[in-house]
Amino acid sequence: MAIFITKQDYIKRISLDSFRRQRRNTRGVTGMKTRDEDDLQHFFVANMHDRLLVFTNRGQVYSLEVMDLPEGGRSAKGLALVNLLPISQDETVTTVIPVTSFDPDSYLIMLTHQAYIKKVQMSEFANIRRSGIIAITLNDGDQLGWVRPSTGKSDVIIGTGDGMCIRYSEEELRPLGRSARGVRAITLRDGDRIVGFDAIETADANYVLVVTNDGYGKRVRMDEFRQQGRGGIGLIGTKFKFPHSRLASLRVVHAGEEMMIATANGVVVRQKIDDISIQGRMATGVRLQQLADDDSVVSVTPIVEPSPEADSAEEGKVDEAKGGEESGEA
Repeated sequence: MAIFITKQDYIKRISLDSFRRQRRNTRGVTGMKTRDEDDLQHFFVANMHDRLLVFTNRGQVYSLEVMDLPEGGRSAKGLALVNLLPISQDETVTTVIPVTSFDPDSYLIMLTHQAYIKKVQMSEFANIRRSGIIAITLNDGDQLGWVRPSTGKSDVIIGTGDGMCIRYSEEELRPLGRSARGVRAITLRDGDRIVGFDAIETADANYVLVVTNDGYGKRVRMDEFRQQGRGGIGLIGTKFKFPHSRLASLRVVHAGEEMMIATANGVVVRQKIDDISIQGRMATGVRLQQLADDDSVVSVTPIVEPSPEADSAEEGKVDEAKGGEESGEA
């Protein structure tokens, strides 16, 4: 399933089959019709039977089942998330993590806008009450920005709007409790900000995909980003085509995968990773998506599709459960 959340926290799910694969440098198709003064903020892929960990800017985490989300077509506006979760007015969703199991040997790595990072055992989030629980303690003015799952033996790679990137071993992050703040992740230059990060989980995670706000992107071989110490400035990860260009997303990808790019106006394009040019860190990339003048890239998501048998089996279980409930009420 493809799941969309807007800046004003409207949510929906839609089948991945609704998005056919397109060539590079095309406009894409509407993935979500947004309301006036609202933009698409988050896009990700999950299995029907996954649980969603919904993290907010205030460092809270809530829990949802994918099957409980409203399903709609590509032009549907979705349902206000406040109808599903007790999110307060000053709270917004910043990251959603689909979870299949809460393995005690797995972790979640969290990164804030003020560049604090920490990792917490996945099992700490196995039992979340309806009102939510604390995921991270924040300094005044700071917000939780990103969360990624890890194996505990990953490398971390972080990207900034100015195109700087830093990679270091997850072993530099000792496991902390949910109430801890974390440690310094990266040193930001004046005016720069973090725009994304990912975990390098396997030896064959062979590319870093960097995409700019104006639709340019490239694959960079992983070995071009050498390991550094935590808290440094990092290396140049990309150059820009235009003065107004900024890095919008950084993701770890594999050959043979697909990915989807989503824009603020709700336009989505699905492409093969192998169609994206391999370039060095100092290159500007190639155009991945044609954008309207008032649009910009907000999210890039690698696609790992579940097997059709797995989804069919799960949907069958859901139908059986619903049938049992209905016959019991009759």
